[in-house]
Amino acid sequence: MSWVWLAGFLAAGCGVATSPGATLPACSSAVSPNRLGAIHFLTRNLGLGLTLRASPNCGPMLAITHDGGRHWLTEGAALAGNAGVEQLTATSTNDAWAVVGNGRLMSTTDAGATWTAETPRGSVLALALSERALPQLIGLPYPQLFAREDRTTVIGDRGRLLILRHGGRSLTKRPEPTWMGRPCQPAGLAAAGRNWWLICLGGAAAGSSTKALFRTTDGGRRWTIVSQVTSLTAPPRPGAITLQEPNAIAAGSRARLWLAAQNNLYESGDGGARWSRVPGPDPQGAPAAFDVLSPTDVWLLAAGKRLWRTTDGRHWKALGPVAVSP
Repeated sequence: MSWVWLAGFLAAGCGVATSPGATLPACSSAVSPNRLGAIHFLTRNLGLGLTLRASPNCGPMLAITHDGGRHWLTEGAALAGNAGVEQLTATSTNDAWAVVGNGRLMSTTDAGATWTAETPRGSVLALALSERALPQLIGLPYPQLFAREDRTTVIGDRGRLLILRHGGRSLTKRPEPTWMGRPCQPAGLAAAGRNWWLICLGGAAAGSSTKALFRTTDGGRRWTIVSQVTSLTAPPRPGAITLQEPNAIAAGSRARLWLAAQNNLYESGDGGARWSRVPGPDPQGAPAAFDVLSPTDVWLLAAGKRLWRTTDGRHWKALGPVAVSP
């Protein structure tokens, strides 16, 4: 990934004061992919992960893979406390930022040997990388979702889209679309070049929800519905977006999309108009996240469950053993 600085989008305000974060001695060396809570790949083979909390005395740790995610080794020291893993981003194996716990931002410059607690005003809800030389924090009100493409960051923000360009120096606000006469209830945002997609939810029941997938190619000025399901009881048309609750959506190109639902992975090869289920990957209801390195190199992590990878954009392979419920 070519982006080389950090932008932390905060719930309110912005600050740069830091203080040392408490760490614990390293707890293990090898770690299974099913113990990861977040991932970020720098190349096809080199990636960083953050492990889930292993025990009361062993918090999350940085983990490194050199073979595309099959094997991971922990690095440095563990974060103390009952810190849940939420997000991870990095510019090298030494320099990484993690969101843990209730929006707490931690950073390391020595591959996890020490962690520093950043102290912005408000919780960090999303991390993104852009194209400037130095780390920088940007404060924005209540962001909910974000998507990244070459030089633009798109943030869903309670009924509007905040569009950042030029390293955050330019901010444009646009309304989100309405669907079936109601404001969009956003549940997923993805971007690939000038193509942005937004999932808007409707009614929900028993793990299913009505929804519409919108697309814009002009920066959010005009939106088009590319697929929708409008009833929880009537069968959706063949190829329509799934009724299952969405978990995460990602774009590899203007045509290729992936949607992780509660218990299945779906793909589209025509920009979201028609969807088909991908055999194999099952997030099992766990929080899911994609890491898209290129249109063909993509990882899907179901935190605490399993890690999958595709190297051709179509076929997915599980990496490591699946987690066994106690």
